[in-house]
Amino acid sequence: MTPTHLRLGNRAERLAVLHLKRKGHKLLARNFTTKKGEIDIITSHKELIVFTEVKSGVIHPGFSPRDRVNREKAQKIETVAEIYLRKHRLYGKPIRFDLIEVNFRDVNDRQPQIFHLEGGV
Repeated sequence: MTPTHLRLGNRAERLAVLHLKRKGHKLLARNFTTKKGEIDIITSHKELIVFTEVKSGVIHPGFSPRDRVNREKAQKIETVAEIYLRKHRLYGKPIRFDLIEVNFRDVNDRQPQIFHLEGGV
């Protein structure tokens, strides 16, 4: 990944956390990493534990950052979520997998579009 992509990705994750907090989510973890993979954001919202994947990019015709979440990626997220739930003894808690897409018009975009797809992973 190039430094520009990393910078955009970090900005997108910060914006996603702010978006979730505005919607009433409580942040539990960011970048929860195991040998099996990573989950970008973990929150609690009402009675749910929400595992959120953040995808971002500069807008191009025919391209959507969410297209990079394939079945293999979704399975990794589910596996890492199970590890998180076991580690924190949250067995039986209702969960949801969300996707937040952050679309930048260019690398300097200060107000990117944010799409929150609840249950989108």
